[in-house]
Amino acid sequence: MFKIIAVTDWGLYQEFHGCTGLDAYAEYLAGLVFGVGTESGHRAVGMGSLQESGKASGASAGGGGESGKFIQPDFLILREKNLPEQAYMELLIKLLGKCRYFNGQGKRAGILAHTHLLAARQAGCNGIHLPFPLFEKYYAEQVQVPEGRSPDREYGSSQILRDCHGGISAIENIGVSVHSREEAEKAEAMGASYLTAGHIFPTSCKKGLPGRGLGFLEELCASVSIPVYAIGGIHPENLHQIRGAGAAGACMMSEYMKGSY
Repeated sequence: MFKIIAVTDWGLYQEFHGCTGLDAYAEYLAGLVFGVGTESGHRAVGMGSLQESGKASGASAGGGGESGKFIQPDFLILREKNLPEQAYMELLIKLLGKCRYFNGQGKRAGILAHTHLLAARQAGCNGIHLPFPLFEKYYAEQVQVPEGRSPDREYGSSQILRDCHGGISAIENIGVSVHSREEAEKAEAMGASYLTAGHIFPTSCKKGLPGRGLGFLEELCASVSIPVYAIGGIHPENLHQIRGAGAAGACMMSEYMKGSY
């Protein structure tokens, strides 16, 4: 079934809702996870085009796909590239705590950490999404980390893998961002659970760069057997194009960061 992934961005959320702390943001995200209202009180997400695309999976279709009807995501990727690791850990723990408060109020979207493997493991999160270079690095080091290896300046010390008792091999659901057929095929061979492919359409997140297009998405979907989710410039009005290209679903950030439920 066609599925929807909500991707988070605290900076974007603040642009739409004003400056708020991590606690209020975590509550907003927990409401997304369970598809229930929070105190935010902002407008509903308009997801009417899902009706044209054959709807998303059962709960995500919102029971009809009317315009302005909130569509609960199937997954939420906590992608906070501008937060340092400690603040990211704090947000992840707050989100999981808020979710315990909402627990029992209906279908729960799966939560996936992003980039920070140690934070995911320590918080008890069984899913993570990784950029392809970082996935490749963790895969190569998952069995044993050589003694005396120098810290990785971009992603932190290799001690992460030692602390995680096997690194990514201990994570149940691993998503990988890919930007070419070669990366997609390699990620699948290394054990990725699913892929995100992009950016498909022009997006403000990649200013000045043209989208890779639907042909690129079709090629990737045909080259692997694991689910491929499109990302980049996706909104309710073009979801039917994503579905038509053979994708398992789509990722949306702005629609969920500016909306309410």
